[in-house]
Amino acid sequence: MHSPKLRPPSPRTLVILVAMHAALGATAPEASAAAWAAPIQADGGEIPPGGTWGRIGGDCTRERPCSVRDFVVRGGDERELVLMDGIYRGRASMVDLPPERSGSPDRWLVVRAENDGRVLVDGGLGHGALRVQSSFTRVEGIDFRSQRRPSAVATSRHVDERVHDVVLRRIVAYKDPIRCDDPCKPAEDKPVYEALTHENVHVLTVVASDHVLLEDVAAFGRGRKVVEFYKSTHVTARRLWARQDGNWPWLRSSNHKTLTAMYRSHDSLVENALVTVGGSPDPRIQPPGYADTPQIFST
Repeated sequence: MHSPKLRPPSPRTLVILVAMHAALGATAPEASAAAWAAPIQADGGEIPPGGTWGRIGGDCTRERPCSVRDFVVRGGDERELVLMDGIYRGRASMVDLPPERSGSPDRWLVVRAENDGRVLVDGGLGHGALRVQSSFTRVEGIDFRSQRRPSAVATSRHVDERVHDVVLRRIVAYKDPIRCDDPCKPAEDKPVYEALTHENVHVLTVVASDHVLLEDVAAFGRGRKVVEFYKSTHVTARRLWARQDGNWPWLRSSNHKTLTAMYRSHDSLVENALVTVGGSPDPRIQPPGYADTPQIFST
């Protein structure tokens, strides 16, 4: 059995992401009193994907930044976190905002990039890069990437205890293809492919959430659905670009859609959206006679 290879985003991909932010007219916000986070360093370099709950040990100032996890667990009165330029990897660097970190109507929780398009939160094979379980929350100017099961970006909470008042603005969410060594074949490596394809779900999903705004957002890559609203109300997607690049045709992964806007949801609006299909399943693992016909839009 061959292990999957995790490939970092290519320079071309990073250039495209920066160009997206430039095209959206994004500018760096003014500096303000806020907590500061930086990528975790270990042995002189960034920790690899799938890393541990590391700690930088800083006090969350610009001079001594902390990890994202440090900011989340330490509590306090801070309601703004600024991510310095770089690639954030490992569990402690994922933007995972629990309910107790919720803002308030007059003081929202804000997580933003210091410079739009120069921060990448990379969940790798094991983590969702952004999970918003906090209400009155705004996330801006950050790129999020993951592979396999976790959605790259998700707003989610139990249906009886919902997330509300969330803004995702000027963000990019994407999933890279998961590849294994060239000799691997589905028949011989079925457990590997069941894990990689059956669990490779959505790119950006809004679940059990109310009053959510997606503004100037791009989502693309390989996933069952690229953008989905599920059991949510009053979701607005404005200036959205979504592209389905195909998925592996294994088990439940064949129901491909680029945008599902009304799945058990209501009172939602999509305007000025570009929704497309591109790419195809990996030809090495496409079963004979399988036809991949993803839908562009579904209610």
